Amino acid sequence: MGETWKSRRRVWGAIVAAGAVSFAAACGGDEDTQEDTQQDEPAAEQGGADDTSPEPAHTEEQAAVVAVVQEFYLAIDEGDGDRACGLLVDTMQSFYAEQAADCPTAIEDIHDNLGDKRMSIIRLDAEDVVVSGDSATLSAEDIAEANDTDRDSVDGFEFVREDDGWLISYVS
Repeated sequence: MGETWKSRRRVWGAIVAAGAVSFAAACGGDEDTQEDTQQDEPAAEQGGADDTSPEPAHTEEQAAVVAVVQEFYLAIDEGDGDRACGLLVDTMQSFYAEQAADCPTAIEDIHDNLGDKRMSIIRLDAEDVVVSGDSATLSAEDIAEANDTDRDSVDGFEFVREDDGWLISYVS
């Protein structure tokens, strides 16, 4: 991984906080409600599971990946560093730990930097998730398009499947 990787990861921490603040500001993210958050539900919750129901536009795997990002955003909004860090692979937790006393403290710092802005207002479309075996991606370009904003205002994500769920392995 070397110094290039470490430098890239250090820069990333500042970018996440800055991107979150700029996106939330652009979207009026000081709302306490989450009405703007798009929730993609499994087909059974959308209107039944009989044979005449239309196929969902996304898979359960794609919806599960989106749920991880939504949970991560909510944890940041609430300043719950333990919960947010629990959604990250060990190397990402270590990266955050380099930015503060430990991973949860780094997340709490991001929360504090956001002020009244909310990450959870960012809309995510499960159809945009690309799942390939035990890895998945959700690009910043797709997130930006879903939120009618520019790519520099949002972050993309990479995921790995570990044990019984998905974890965030990289944020771009």
